[in-house]
Amino acid sequence: MNLKDPSLLRPAVPVAGQWIEARGSEAHDVTNPATGEVVGRVPSLGAAETREAIEAARKAQAVWAKRTAKDRAGVLKRWYALLMENQDDLGTILTLEQGKPLAEARGEIAYGASFIEWFAEEARRVYGDIIPGHQPDKRILVMKQPVGVVVAITPWNFPNAMITRKAAPAFAAGCGFVLKPALQTPFSAIALAILAERAGLPLELFSIVTGPSRPIGAEMTANPTVRKLTFTGSTEVGAALMSQSAPTVKKLSLELGGNAPFIVFDDADVDAAVEGAIIAKFRNNGQTCVCANRIYVQDGIHDAFAAKLAEVVSKLKVGNGTGGGGRPRAADRRRSRRKGRAAHRRRHRERRQGHARWLPPRPRRHLLRADRSYRSHRRNGGGARRDLRPARADLSLFRRGGCNRQGQRHRVRSRLVFLRQRSVARFPRRRGAGIRHGRRQYRPHLDGRGAVRRHQGLGARARGLALRHRGLPGNQICLPRRHHRRLNRTSNMTARLLSFIANGKRGYGLAKDGGIVDLSARHGGEWRDLRAAVEAGVIDRLIEIGEGLSPDMAESDITFDIPVPSAEKIICVGVNFPDRNAEYKDGQEAPPNPSLFPRFARSFVGHNVPLTRPKASEQLDYEGEIVIVIGKGGRHIAERDALSHVVGLSLCDEGTLRDWVRHAKFNVTQGKNFDGSGSIGPWFVPFTDDEQIADIELTAKVNGELRQSDRTSRMIFSFRKIIHYISTFTTLVPGDMIVTGTPTGAGARLDPPVWLKPGDTVEVSATGLGTLVNGVVDEGAGEAS
Repeated sequence: MNLKDPSLLRPAVPVAGQWIEARGSEAHDVTNPATGEVVGRVPSLGAAETREAIEAARKAQAVWAKRTAKDRAGVLKRWYALLMENQDDLGTILTLEQGKPLAEARGEIAYGASFIEWFAEEARRVYGDIIPGHQPDKRILVMKQPVGVVVAITPWNFPNAMITRKAAPAFAAGCGFVLKPALQTPFSAIALAILAERAGLPLELFSIVTGPSRPIGAEMTANPTVRKLTFTGSTEVGAALMSQSAPTVKKLSLELGGNAPFIVFDDADVDAAVEGAIIAKFRNNGQTCVCANRIYVQDGIHDAFAAKLAEVVSKLKVGNGTGGGGRPRAADRRRSRRKGRAAHRRRHRERRQGHARWLPPRPRRHLLRADRSYRSHRRNGGGARRDLRPARADLSLFRRGGCNRQGQRHRVRSRLVFLRQRSVARFPRRRGAGIRHGRRQYRPHLDGRGAVRRHQGLGARARGLALRHRGLPGNQICLPRRHHRRLNRTSNMTARLLSFIANGKRGYGLAKDGGIVDLSARHGGEWRDLRAAVEAGVIDRLIEIGEGLSPDMAESDITFDIPVPSAEKIICVGVNFPDRNAEYKDGQEAPPNPSLFPRFARSFVGHNVPLTRPKASEQLDYEGEIVIVIGKGGRHIAERDALSHVVGLSLCDEGTLRDWVRHAKFNVTQGKNFDGSGSIGPWFVPFTDDEQIADIELTAKVNGELRQSDRTSRMIFSFRKIIHYISTFTTLVPGDMIVTGTPTGAGARLDPPVWLKPGDTVEVSATGLGTLVNGVVDEGAGEAS
């Protein structure tokens, strides 16, 4: 465990203004789901401590509510700033106790902090209303006041964001707040409280009670001081809380689990359907409110879908979210297998005797029909298809599992295939280490007996990847046991995020299937452009959203812009390939440090937009380069950590006016910054790991003729070195772009020199990044004379 601020991982909880340490047997161990190691201990509290916390919050709330909205907003803004300053530590703590990949954990921290930032602004805008009266001499005035003490119960799947989205509005309105986090993930909540106290929030205003759910929940719902309860979790628990809160007439905000069938018809794109199924089922280990809990496939596309699904799922990897090994020791695995076999025998013995109470009920006969036995299919090759069962026509897909509360039924008049788990319901005792899909990793969740928790989504690692669903009894899916192999991003799977101009308006989206998914139309209110999305840490989220959608427009309907048009800085590196350095003939084998110069965003155009040869010079040259897009800001970034600050990669034709480079005695800025003389694009692809950039082949062609060719493995200054060096003298911020240097072969080095002219076409390509294409026009060409 490597935390910059170890005090954020504190084995204590704040209750009624005091920190209660974890001592003796009255404490709960919090374990790392990937390794089984104990992360720390938290106290096991009950109704008495909950009552003290509520009373302290009541007293503190009266003082807090009297403070001005501006004052409260200032505290929340400081809290937001502290979260972002400690994003790495908070992400590490989240991963250690929850299991998701470190990159996603950091993204959740930024996502959670955004709630605090938003409500800090809204705190100053809680306006009243004057409503037209029902009589001429009456005036109705509405004043908005804090409701009082708010209690919250949050789940383990998003232990940071689920808390901030509840706590921030409560504090902004002037309320007190008592929190019961999930026992699996209390340290994220504790770290939030530590930073809130540092920001100036009274400690009595924010209490955290950890311990068994029943006594704490009972006190929260029965205590008349509590005026509002907010809960995220299962429908069953939500219904119980609602019932318990009725005698004291509390206000409620309940986010409860629903039913979401995933249906694939014959005319679907198989690749897109499989991709959508993976996103719909495996996001956060199946633990989001919109994850699919049943998958139906129409008979005509069944075989193709099953084969493709098996292929993709076979590459899923179980691993440690921090990057280390996550599989249990050999002895643990043997012990788990023995327990699994014993449970299997016991389950079937109980089933024959008719008292297997905890097994799911048998599915309805008209829903499932096994047309072949499991054993015979296993002899014939096994694979995912052994868990697919066809269902006949007239299946009510939405009955008890759809999206209609009025009881309407929607029937599909064709033969369907229903993906169902075979009879495997008991699994090894320890919680699973998680599943990695691309850059994301998700964790199974088991109960104390080792069984999959009902209504808890993804199950465990045993006899395949078992998924238990809500809705109809026995609605389950079991996927192949080969799930722990890694699914790397391949060239045909790499996401491509771009900025564009359409109908005179700037936007951003995802390039997909020859078209553009317009993400700005859907999320422009949250993130105005890609720089804002990068800064918020939601690039992976945008990719997931875009991959599940069909294109909104063709590429021909847009004008490509540079990927981050609002970048604060574009810094270019000169002389970064050995052959390029040799062209200077100064006797120096390699420069000791990178040569750097700035470029302005206005000097670049996007893909398929012509470069402009200015009136001031005809010596327009080309330079093919690779671009780094900074995703996480920083100053004095160590080389070993440099690549963790990269969010994406792009391409650049760093067009240069050669005679203007030497217009002055010392600098090259003039020749590098003529409007529209260079290009960046067409998009940026997400950065995944070192291998992605270790040996990229970079080429530049003019009119189809190869002019430049080299590999990143030959760079004088690595990407790590460049980021480290630049951050020594300036603070890098999200959205900054670094152009990393060009190989030999530019037009100025030919004999005689060859300059770009109107009608030429320049193509810059790099492995895994695509091709950037630009024509050339004269400045003013096409303007009215």
